[in-house]
Amino acid sequence: YVNGDTAATLDGRGSGGSAGITVAGSALWNALEALIDTGRALTARHFDCAPQDVAFAAGTFTVTGRNLSLTLAEIAAQAGPDGWRTEAQFAPETAVFPNAVHCCEVEIDPETGALRITRYAAVEDVGRVHNPDLVAGQLHGGIAMGLAQVLGETMHYDTHDQIVSGSLMDYYLLRAPDLPNPHFDTVEVPTARNPLGAKGMGEAGTVGATAALMSAVADALAARGISGFQMPATPGRIWQALHDGGAKA
Repeated sequence: YVNGDTAATLDGRGSGGSAGITVAGSALWNALEALIDTGRALTARHFDCAPQDVAFAAGTFTVTGRNLSLTLAEIAAQAGPDGWRTEAQFAPETAVFPNAVHCCEVEIDPETGALRITRYAAVEDVGRVHNPDLVAGQLHGGIAMGLAQVLGETMHYDTHDQIVSGSLMDYYLLRAPDLPNPHFDTVEVPTARNPLGAKGMGEAGTVGATAALMSAVADALAARGISGFQMPATPGRIWQALHDGGAKA
């Protein structure tokens, strides 16, 4: 297995978005299926039997009805460095799309414009979940990115169009106290567009969190007659909108 060496691989565009499990994972699946088929043929040749009489499970090839077996390591040792090698590709015919519901509740202090996220919940359909910990980690990280976009991430320029938020000393950075403890769950609806049934979740948290939080802010401000409020929802901008009655929101 060679990772990331463009001189050793046929083609590819790298990992991005949700291509990791859906595309690269499916290519690996196809390669492993081909590897097992070749291993079954090598085992049949070794024991002088038909390939269809060879089964594979738990890293071992066994001959049906006979006390004969070869492990992956044993076949690899017999085949030599180039005797057991497979290559496989996977090119999806069309994209897959995860589905989700994100809900956010906020409280706004009208005296200061301070915004507090009181509750957050998300239910994701990312197809078949192969690693729950990675799915939860990606979702939590994506939610943090989406919330930060609403709460303060923006580029500021001076009157001469020079960036004045070019470092983390000046740029808004989300902190742990700004984050809620989100409730998270999944509903598995496997897709038929790849052999793993996965839909990916590279952007799931960011897309859902930005819309959910901004919708909650807009709903809270609507109670004061304010409409059209735009990101970022910083305390200063919220306070100004409340005191302007929405005229400059």
